[in-house]
Amino acid sequence: MFDNQKFHGARALAQYLEFDYADNSRKTDILNSIPTRTVHAYEEGGEIKQENVRELLLSGTVQDTTLIQTEFYNTVMQGAEPVQCMRNFLPTITITTGNSIQIPKGSAGAYADDIAEGQPITPKNGKYDPVTITVGKIGDAPLITDEMVKDSKYGLIALEVQKSGRRVENKFNRNVMAVILGSGLQTHDTTGSNQGIQAVLEAQSKVGDKNYIADKVVAHPRLAGKLLAETFPSANYSGYNAEAVRTGQVGNELLGMDFLKTSVNPAVSGKTWGYNSDGYYGGVVADTINFGAIVLREDIQIENFRDPMKQIQGATVTMRFNAGIMDKDAACAIIY
Repeated sequence: MFDNQKFHGARALAQYLEFDYADNSRKTDILNSIPTRTVHAYEEGGEIKQENVRELLLSGTVQDTTLIQTEFYNTVMQGAEPVQCMRNFLPTITITTGNSIQIPKGSAGAYADDIAEGQPITPKNGKYDPVTITVGKIGDAPLITDEMVKDSKYGLIALEVQKSGRRVENKFNRNVMAVILGSGLQTHDTTGSNQGIQAVLEAQSKVGDKNYIADKVVAHPRLAGKLLAETFPSANYSGYNAEAVRTGQVGNELLGMDFLKTSVNPAVSGKTWGYNSDGYYGGVVADTINFGAIVLREDIQIENFRDPMKQIQGATVTMRFNAGIMDKDAACAIIY
């Protein structure tokens, strides 16, 4: 029996696909494997409705519902969510029309004026050239063959859908990281020493020297490994961190900053994202709201899903977005 909280995404998608092709005796077994209180929410006539999944399947076929579309999307997101990184690093601006936006630049270390009683306040109109961010589109198609459907490989189909979600999110990470590393941001070169906490501190200080306050750091897993190692030198020392050993994670915060990590290859000429060779870029510390932004026109979408069963092989996973940099001095990259 499946747990109510876990019956979604890949598990549910595989079951619903199998149910549609199964004979009556097998349909009964599948229905019994679905938690009794599993609910399917859908939109109809501008209203959100909810129905019990078992009752839906007893009263008709899978193709009479939106169960496949819903769980296809949930399965894509199951693949994407574990690798989400850059969307949590830079702030996101969502646009609903057009394909570009202009963002005015600010300035670091700006101050308000002293105002005498009764004196009017002079507006400060920004005279900075705005940054124009134009969105692009990325896409992926899960590898689902006719043979997979005919051979009842529903679990494999669900796995391929998950992989598609992961590929799209990794491409998103890659594109945003490419914009960051290609922005000409300031750097801290460790020259082969003090490559853990001290390196992050130095990068944080360089951001501070430009009158910005760093709030987030994104690291390559090799830099994260060095940071993790520094949290538990030995079980015999007071600095030993049992939680870090158990989870294998530095934590959600580091030196007062949100901590993120990704291993994506940004494919920027002359800049390698890594932390095991001279000249490699292993981390970026930033005052993120002043450094840059992500413009999101469409988050992860499922397209070409005309027929839930017959056309599933034609489904595509897409996104429309881009990133831009407002002030490169509001961040500092850490070089090995």
